[in-house]
Amino acid sequence: MQEGELIKKSAEGNQGAFEQLIAPYMQSVVNHAYMMLGDKEDACDMAQEAFVKAFVSVKSFGGQSSFKTWLFKIATNVCLDFLRKKKRRPNVLSLTIEGEDTNAVMSDVADTQFSPDTILESNELKDAIIKAINSLDAEYRAAIVLRELEGMDYKSISKVLGVSLGTVKSRINRARLQLREKLLEYKELF
Repeated sequence: MQEGELIKKSAEGNQGAFEQLIAPYMQSVVNHAYMMLGDKEDACDMAQEAFVKAFVSVKSFGGQSSFKTWLFKIATNVCLDFLRKKKRRPNVLSLTIEGEDTNAVMSDVADTQFSPDTILESNELKDAIIKAINSLDAEYRAAIVLRELEGMDYKSISKVLGVSLGTVKSRINRARLQLREKLLEYKELF
């Protein structure tokens, strides 16, 4: 079935069609949530919440953007809401990265042809990058994750975040500058 037909059937309440519709995006949404939240369990919970909200709201999908952009907007908003609620509590955001979580998010980085030393450096670099991303303010983190990890163009990011194109460019630029600064202490890994 084509995406348009799946959207129509999903809007009619067909759960099977909706599952087919979101199947290509499921892992990307979970990875996006992980990069936004820095916690695997929270990421899975918020991705699930985003899928539920998307299913309930699919009737309102007007096609002004791609379905992927629309879905990522929902996922981003769910994560930002979660971060706002969590910020009100004493523990804001864990910057601890477990090796297992890191591999789940960026498993395609490691190459089996590398020596053990190279693999260790690669894992250390992934950990450093993820820690740096997780330390960014939520609005910068959302923009840089959508651009660099999800490969979205600026216009799509603008729609997902609900901000102007100039704001997107500014946030991505500031995020890159902050990441560069935070990663200077790991320059031996580059």
